[in-house]
Amino acid sequence: MAVRSLRASFALVAGLGVVATALVTQPLACSSSSDRVPTALYLGVSSDMVVEDDFDSIGLFVSVNGDVKLSNVSRVRPNGTVALPGSISILQPVNPSTPVHIRVVGYKSGTVIAVRDAISTVPPDQISVLRLPIQWLSGGPKVGGKQRTDGGPTPSSGQVKLKADPVGSDPNFPEFARFFEGLVLPCPAGQTPVNGTCSPLDVTNLLIPTKGGAHVAEVFGGATGVDGNGVPAGGACFPVEDCFADALAIPLADVAADCSIPKGSVPIGQVNFAVRRKKCTDTRCSIVFDYVSDPNRTTTPGWFEQNGRYVLPEATCDVEGRRADVEAILVSTTCKNKVSAIPTCGPWSAVSDKMQRPPPVGPYLADGGVTGWRPTRLRTITSDVVSKPVGLALGSNRFWVVGRDGKAAGFSRSTDLAPLTFGPTSAVVAPVFPSIAAKGTFVATGVGIELGDARLLRFSEPVANVDEKILSGVTLGNVVLDDDGNPILTYTVLPATMGTPGIKVATQLSQMADEHTAMGPLLADLGSSYFLQDGSRTLYLTVGLRLHSMVVPRFGQGNTQFTTTIVASPPFPFNQSGGPGGVFATSKFIFWQRERPAATTTGNPTFAILRNEPSTLNVTARPWVENLTLSGAQSSRDIPAMTGDENSFFFSDGKNVYGRKVTDSEISTPPAPLYTTDPGDFVFGLAYDSSAGALYAVTENGLLLGGPVTLK
Repeated sequence: MAVRSLRASFALVAGLGVVATALVTQPLACSSSSDRVPTALYLGVSSDMVVEDDFDSIGLFVSVNGDVKLSNVSRVRPNGTVALPGSISILQPVNPSTPVHIRVVGYKSGTVIAVRDAISTVPPDQISVLRLPIQWLSGGPKVGGKQRTDGGPTPSSGQVKLKADPVGSDPNFPEFARFFEGLVLPCPAGQTPVNGTCSPLDVTNLLIPTKGGAHVAEVFGGATGVDGNGVPAGGACFPVEDCFADALAIPLADVAADCSIPKGSVPIGQVNFAVRRKKCTDTRCSIVFDYVSDPNRTTTPGWFEQNGRYVLPEATCDVEGRRADVEAILVSTTCKNKVSAIPTCGPWSAVSDKMQRPPPVGPYLADGGVTGWRPTRLRTITSDVVSKPVGLALGSNRFWVVGRDGKAAGFSRSTDLAPLTFGPTSAVVAPVFPSIAAKGTFVATGVGIELGDARLLRFSEPVANVDEKILSGVTLGNVVLDDDGNPILTYTVLPATMGTPGIKVATQLSQMADEHTAMGPLLADLGSSYFLQDGSRTLYLTVGLRLHSMVVPRFGQGNTQFTTTIVASPPFPFNQSGGPGGVFATSKFIFWQRERPAATTTGNPTFAILRNEPSTLNVTARPWVENLTLSGAQSSRDIPAMTGDENSFFFSDGKNVYGRKVTDSEISTPPAPLYTTDPGDFVFGLAYDSSAGALYAVTENGLLLGGPVTLK
């Protein structure tokens, strides 16, 4: 007798806007309705991408023996009616050995962005689950084509060639060609894109057999059933933004050639990996990988464990895959594994309840050493606002950034404040990085102009005016702010008093009057750091080869001349001819930079960071970190950023960002970097918010990064 509709009997949902599809021309027969085991292929369609940002519609095409049984394109919620995951049931053909052809397509404004094909029979006496997600790794420039909507005849030319080829030969599924125009797929005949790699079309052996309604749980995050409108009961979705809010970011440069990552120190059941994208760096846009225990037994391969490492989908790291669109790999330990049975949460979701988060298990990396910096891209700074950012400072309301040309801008830290910009009246800058400092609502920049001039600029929120002091015949050092927000600028006067380092200070916002000078060696390389210790106003600065300290009079108390005190000298064979010479001081230590003599006439110079204790004022310093290679500098006087607090210290070599505890022992080689810039990009601006435990950086390509950082 005829078997009743599977949809009526087992509530198989029509989430893609179609009824359960019976691919038969006559009733299925069996001995009786009571002993017949339900038989169907339960197709689940989902995506790891963000609706509207990446795609807006889903297409589903099903055929048997070249006869198209279903061709449907539907818009996805929230602007459409289709929820994801969506599902249909495909009944067994009259001949059980007849394969079914299935194609799932993602569209963005009618353009094909990803395609997934499959061939399968419908195994008897069970409901078999087949998942065919639209995956970000399977998209990209190698996929193209348009949705054909004119209803005209099947096209006979273009990228899709129509001919009566057997199943699996080129092209795959010619019966679907009339629904596309100029379709381009990256895989050869008989294969289909699966997470960015080409895999066989036939998935019969990869189906998931289920009984007793378990098929619904396999698609809808553990749901116990669905009602007549396709709404699942129970089930949970994976909250991407919640689970990756404090994720550790791993640069692709730190991922092995086989796209694997060392195992972390937390249980594997509480590890998740995702891609931070360059196109959309918001956490909501992260592409989360499914965890799979056996990558050979699934139609949705993700990441897995192998030989003591975690292996990611290879297209993530392959130059022919999505590598160019990957900014970093994110690692989270705050949620249970995202598996293919659990969809992502979003306005498009058929499942709205977020999966419960387990108790925290700590950082991903093992104890000891750096546990990581977890930055997110806070903003992309365009060149028309700030050109090639090389300096960063934190104000109470804004991130302040200065570019190579001396132009500066302030971007809101927590609200929607409009950007504020200022800069020197002259846009021609000598090849020396400008410097920037901020305190509260004050910000100041020191900008070196060609022909031996410099500009000291000071800005105060919310007043939209800038005080500018022009210094003629000088070479720029560095600018810092004291506790009152007054700028202190170090510079070298040229040429009449060659080699005389000076300090320019300001008494108030509108008056830059006090000037103090101090004799020093005949070397013009200056870096400085203001530090208030035990009520004294101490300025540490590098003057040529040595580290000096200077007590700065309170502003407005006269132009009393004062001199520097030599605190320390570097050991031989540090370079006698100059920079870089940055300084960073705490109550415990003074850190300063010195260049080593070049071993050859080619290649980048190397430098070291030295450490002194202010209380002992050592005459000779010892290198704290050696063999740092200066990258991306336009002059030996360009000072790589240093920042931190009483406990943590962060520094850059132009290409990498590093972090160490201030009490760590001396090392001869640089530690493992916290962050490495993309090829052709450099980082010279760093800032640290000790109250939030967050590190911030700006790169020359305009990436403003920030996030929590932990050092062990």
